[in-house]
Amino acid sequence: MELMPVKPEDAGKWAEMRRDREAKRFMPMVDASVEELARRLQECTADTTDMSGKEILLSVHAGDCLVGFVGARNASRQMRYAEISYLIDVPWRGKGIAQAAVRCLIDKLFASGYRRLFATISVGNVASIRVATKVGFVHEGTLRQHHLIEGRPVDQEIHGLLDREWTGSAYAPKPAPDDSPC
Repeated sequence: MELMPVKPEDAGKWAEMRRDREAKRFMPMVDASVEELARRLQECTADTTDMSGKEILLSVHAGDCLVGFVGARNASRQMRYAEISYLIDVPWRGKGIAQAAVRCLIDKLFASGYRRLFATISVGNVASIRVATKVGFVHEGTLRQHHLIEGRPVDQEIHGLLDREWTGSAYAPKPAPDDSPC
């Protein structure tokens, strides 16, 4: 598993992943064309030291395959915190890639001076909650009817991790399987 800067050419894969039924069920994503997503990718940064509020977004690769995205947004320079996000393509879920990618992102963000990271996760998104807790995030509370997802009010769990709680990324991801779906 490797994290790389996003490129506008990644927009097609990102659009495909955002159309996944499970992703749409748990995340409040605005419909966007490939062109709109390409523009958004151009505006992102891969620089984890950036605390300007600009979206940090990195692509996740297993071998030669683009398999997901991890990022940080809603950053505050004054408070030194950011909200993390992650999205892994369906064929690659359940292989430890999300955990490895999130651990790598956490390492980079804490090394860059962030002191607190948090994730906002829809109640019922068991897989995402499992990733967050396995890497060390703690459930801090629930925001009732915080998001509207496809017109439905959905409660959001807040999971947080402090730099002093971070034990590091002593995690070896599973190698990409030979039957790669790329």
